[in-house]
Amino acid sequence: MLRVRKVAGLVGKTPSRTVLSITCRYNSTDSAASEKSYSATLLLPKTDFPPRRKPAALEELLTQSRDQLYTWNAANKSREPFVLHDGPPYANGALHVGHVLNKVTKDIINRYQLISGKRVDYVPGWDCHGLPIELKALETLSKKLKTDAATVLPAHTIREMARKHATDTIESQRNEFRGLGIMGDWENPYLTMSHEFEVAQLRIFQELLTRGRMYRKIKPVYWGWETRTALAEAELEYNPKHKSQAVFVAFPLNEKSDTLAEVTKDYPDLAIVIWTTTPWTLVANRACSVHKDVEYAVVRQTCSGRHLLVGKKLVESLSEKLGELEIVGDGIFGSELTSSTYTNPLTDTHHPIYHADYVSDESGTGMVHSAPGHGQDDYLFCMGHGIAPYSPVNASGHYTSDLPEKLADLAGKHVLGEGQKAVIALATKNKMLLQKESYTHSYPYDWRSKKPIIIRSTPQWFANVDDIKEDTIKALDQVEFVPKIGEKRLKAFVNGRTEWCISRQRSWGVPIPIVYSKESGAPLEDVETVSYVIDRIAELGTDAWFDENVGVEQFLPNKFNADDYVRGTETMDVWFDSGSSWKSTLEARGIKQADVYFEGSDQHRGWFQSSLLTKISTSSEAVPTAPYKSVITHGFLLDEKGNKMSKSLGNVLLPSTIINGGKGLPALGIDGIRLWVAQSDFTNDVAIGPVILKHVGEFTRKLRTTFRFLLGNLGYGKQVDLNYADLHLVDRIALQDLHQLEVTCKDYYSKHQFNRVYQQISHHMNTCLSSFYFDIAKERLYVNDVSSQSRQSVAYVLSEVLKTYLAILSPLTPLLTQEVHNFSGFEGNSPYENGWHETAPEWTSPELLKDTATVKGARSIVLQAMAQARADKKIGTSLGCDVALTIDESSDVYKLLKKHEGELAELFITSGVSLNTEVPSEWSYAASGEVDGTLVTATAKTPAGCKCPRCWQFTAPAEDILCTRCDEVVKE
Repeated sequence: MLRVRKVAGLVGKTPSRTVLSITCRYNSTDSAASEKSYSATLLLPKTDFPPRRKPAALEELLTQSRDQLYTWNAANKSREPFVLHDGPPYANGALHVGHVLNKVTKDIINRYQLISGKRVDYVPGWDCHGLPIELKALETLSKKLKTDAATVLPAHTIREMARKHATDTIESQRNEFRGLGIMGDWENPYLTMSHEFEVAQLRIFQELLTRGRMYRKIKPVYWGWETRTALAEAELEYNPKHKSQAVFVAFPLNEKSDTLAEVTKDYPDLAIVIWTTTPWTLVANRACSVHKDVEYAVVRQTCSGRHLLVGKKLVESLSEKLGELEIVGDGIFGSELTSSTYTNPLTDTHHPIYHADYVSDESGTGMVHSAPGHGQDDYLFCMGHGIAPYSPVNASGHYTSDLPEKLADLAGKHVLGEGQKAVIALATKNKMLLQKESYTHSYPYDWRSKKPIIIRSTPQWFANVDDIKEDTIKALDQVEFVPKIGEKRLKAFVNGRTEWCISRQRSWGVPIPIVYSKESGAPLEDVETVSYVIDRIAELGTDAWFDENVGVEQFLPNKFNADDYVRGTETMDVWFDSGSSWKSTLEARGIKQADVYFEGSDQHRGWFQSSLLTKISTSSEAVPTAPYKSVITHGFLLDEKGNKMSKSLGNVLLPSTIINGGKGLPALGIDGIRLWVAQSDFTNDVAIGPVILKHVGEFTRKLRTTFRFLLGNLGYGKQVDLNYADLHLVDRIALQDLHQLEVTCKDYYSKHQFNRVYQQISHHMNTCLSSFYFDIAKERLYVNDVSSQSRQSVAYVLSEVLKTYLAILSPLTPLLTQEVHNFSGFEGNSPYENGWHETAPEWTSPELLKDTATVKGARSIVLQAMAQARADKKIGTSLGCDVALTIDESSDVYKLLKKHEGELAELFITSGVSLNTEVPSEWSYAASGEVDGTLVTATAKTPAGCKCPRCWQFTAPAEDILCTRCDEVVKE
């Protein structure tokens, strides 16, 4: 409990406890001219390190801290390698702040490993194929033609335009990444469109085919009807507010089981009822399913008089939808329905009813309609009963002429538009429709077109990933995840997958190397032929595969008649592209596993998974391993209000705006934007906005000011060897604080908790340095003789602070620390050449920690007393008063302060100290508080001496006369 009291006039009688007296300064009348005459004798900070970086210095600093550093790093072959394998950004569009978060965090990871003694292996990459690049390349032409240019241009032309767009984007993005100070092998990046990469990827396809894990079949897949291609799960975005037109429809029973016929003999019009959110699939219905253990009831719909069969438990809830339903017959279990059939009035066809485990009577009607050509569960269910998929829908989502003649008018209508409306109208006409409703639910959208997808059956190429699940999960058990939840997520995606559709119906990508019979359409998929095809692609290039001027005979063994065959036009999923990067980028260089894969949390279902599956499924290891030792993920970008970045919300910030300023934001510079990344907890969603950036800007400026102070005070003379025991107490406290900072930051770096490193530096810089050690040490730095042990002690501490700060901050602010290093006179061309600066463990001890708490506790009481004097305008600075401390002499607090009595004036920034002495005073102000259980009273009062015109301490014998210390220094 701190008590502050104001004492007027002289101090009273001497108490039984002794008083420790500290002399303090007050406002002096010394002339400014007198003080100025001694300014040349003071060792004030001097350095050429500028308050603000000169723009002309930027390029040289980037070269030194990025290119020259990575060259030096790569040349150190004896160092243990550290490999962070780059998840390739998409070669489409300019960089956004999400790119900055991703790449700068990777760079921080790499730079910490480098300064810790490792040799960093970082090859930047780009994902170059795929639909977005193709569409962007054709955008202008498509607008001019008012149609998708891909439907009218030959494939080789599309590829040429897409390749140019990707190449131009890569060059632009590379310059932007380099401008962030990201070090790496920028001259030799990996590109998924490079010849070497594509051939390595084709070899993975070949290996999967050899092992029987790659095959072609007709199966329903996610389909982007606007982009006319199959989609992977990772290419979907789920809209939780999607509205579907749901319907309840009745299928009249046709053939009935004996039991059903007996129970329902009085209801010849009996129909089963299903509910669906995809009415457009009713024309492709091939079966309905019930659950054998669910009880169904015959009900009469009051409004129509029709008899319907529904789940008995659902009658009440269905009455709210379909009007009053009256149970009129005995119940019947699903097991007695499964030998019956029903009629689909839309197609006038009869279909069976089967049991399915996934059917329940918790929702819907207790019965499910199955269209095996338009649903993956439906497909598996129907295939189990020998029912083939039927999908009368084309690539652009329109009904085809494959429909029965009765439905011919549907041909050409879009299934999610006019087609669906027409189906509902036909259901009404055929007296099938019982009710329709708008139903809001989560539904998959194409991540490129932002349109709802459909599911349709087409011939596609699939990789079997079901038979590698056990090996895959075991491999993940050996991987470290940051954060830990990543392991659970990735394993869930792996366990939930049996096949991977890798074929895409677009031109810009790695071709699926298969030739087909013109007559039957059957693929030549024997390993020998496919191996020959890939060998030829390796010689001619993938563009030749799509070039109509290159004949198919160029890719076929002589035993085949080329006139009977045609090349396939499909390309591989881009996730298969990037998921193959370990092959050409790591394995080809003898790297078995990357130390780190680092990307956004959405990559658990994307790149992390695709890389894992391609590696495990082609592994020749006795115990297959993942391509990575650790997986680290970052969150998504939000504004300060927690909203996602969106142009419509106007909250998007460009990296260039943050670096150079604009839109009301000051220029943070390259180090500033990197510090924004560093202060973020990347394992969660990351916020950015004006307030956050303002704080980062203040921190950045404070760092530069701190470095200027350090450099400015280390420019005098040479340092000498010092005995630690001879250091002042405050110097030892400063070294202890520095040691704690160093070991703590090293631990946080090893755990990838860079925001904690930022916080530790901020706390140390503001609390341990600026408001404590720097404030106290200025007296010795500026006033004492340059060769004195007291000044050399401070210089030693400052040198250690500088070396430690350079090490800790180099991964975060490489340009700033490179610039400081250039002015420091330290050895080497970079802070990295000197490595991580390890402080001495002996700088800290339990005894010193306790002494530190005692000294700082007493100091806070002294400052309270001084504040009272300052409030009453008795003093300007703390040097304008004396202080008397009253402490129980038997206490440990007294003994410690007595031991360091000669240093207390420095510690409290006062003019002198006397212990347990009663001195008359014109005025006094007292404050009390407990320190380690001992009552301490500090009294600020009139200083005993006169103000020294050089050091400003009130220790001179008379006005305009130097104090003893200054007199000796000036004479020297």
